[in-house]
Amino acid sequence: MELLFLLLLIPVVWLLLLPGRIAKRARKYRFTGAGILVGVLIAGWIGVQAMSKPPAETVDYAAGDSDLRAILLRPETAPRYSFRE
Repeated sequence: MELLFLLLLIPVVWLLLLPGRIAKRARKYRFTGAGILVGVLIAGWIGVQAMSKPPAETVDYAAGDSDLRAILLRPETAPRYSFRE
């Protein structure tokens, strides 16, 4: 059990030390900080857009399906629709 805990702790420590390494690299190179900031902002925007979509509503197409079949099979006896009503 302790070994499993240590194996899980390694990636957590690595991720906690990641901002420091990124900051060192940003100080070392001129445009790296701006590039990292833009990358984080774009990734955050994509993540928010992906997670905030409303769930798709289910639609019952059965009523329209029977009307469409009637129109396609016998157009002269099909129900008439008016868009002005």
